[in-house]
Amino acid sequence: MNIPEEYWRVKLQGVNAPVRPQVGRYLQHIDQRIKDGVGLILGGSPAVGKTGIACLIAKAARLHRHTVFFSALWELREHIRERVMFEHDTSVLDRSRNVELLVLDGLCEDDAKDYYFGTRTLIALLSLRASYKRPTILTTQLGVSDIRKFFPGLLEAVQGHMVFFPVRGDNLRQGRHEALVKDVLGD
Repeated sequence: MNIPEEYWRVKLQGVNAPVRPQVGRYLQHIDQRIKDGVGLILGGSPAVGKTGIACLIAKAARLHRHTVFFSALWELREHIRERVMFEHDTSVLDRSRNVELLVLDGLCEDDAKDYYFGTRTLIALLSLRASYKRPTILTTQLGVSDIRKFFPGLLEAVQGHMVFFPVRGDNLRQGRHEALVKDVLGD
């Protein structure tokens, strides 16, 4: 699945309380969500748990025997540019087009400026997946207005197939950072 190691231990109980019920509902109906091709755009501030939620969904889908591919958006762009193969006869681009659940992590303003894998390519990928009812989970720090500004047409291309889900809550990295500072620097 390509999920980063630090996210394998994420559990629903670790999701920020304000959004935990909605995440739980999506997970509870994971088979139906995948069958219907319903994905999410997880938007919010840094460290509120967007990638963790995306990984929870990916792990639940895999547990239910769905194929899943996780990629940071920058990494997908580089793999496409370099024509990296996922398997001996399948490119990373083909894998991202055809996998049952695609998770793209970290959409940012700079992605819109990339000539090779910019707005057009991303919208084409998401539109193709939507037309075949293959859900995508996309994480971003951008809000709806910024997505419209930097990626014109993206929200319209996925309308009816992806839901913008604002992730709110505490900074989940703060406690870990404070513990690390204390461990390294002492009291």
